[in-house]
Amino acid sequence: MESDQADFLLQAFVDAVNQADDFTIAVTLSVPGGVVTGELITARRWMNEVANSVDTGDSAAAALVADVYREQATLYGSQRAQQNPLRGDVSYIHLRDARWVTGNGGVGPGLYWRGLLNEVAGWSLGLLGASA
Repeated sequence: MESDQADFLLQAFVDAVNQADDFTIAVTLSVPGGVVTGELITARRWMNEVANSVDTGDSAAAALVADVYREQATLYGSQRAQQNPLRGDVSYIHLRDARWVTGNGGVGPGLYWRGLLNEVAGWSLGLLGASA
């Protein structure tokens, strides 16, 4: 899609999710390169969870990278508190346990995924391929 404008409904939805610290919901997105399905989480939560997954305690480099994510999560929280609500400032969507849907209908392993909202061509609530 690659447009300067994100779908205003998706942007408002992601913004609303970002206002709550513990809200999650399953979504499926059509993006350049395929379809990704996963659990939409807040930007701050995504940053903290990525930091925790990177910080294995095995290396100083991993701890440094994790600290960068934690600092960004703190900055995001501070910005949100000062400008509450952030309406209109949302540019990214954050998924946990995201899976790429392959051509044969299969899905890859779950991962943390971050994408530009203005590159989402279509979206729906729910996980693609999940049992009812």
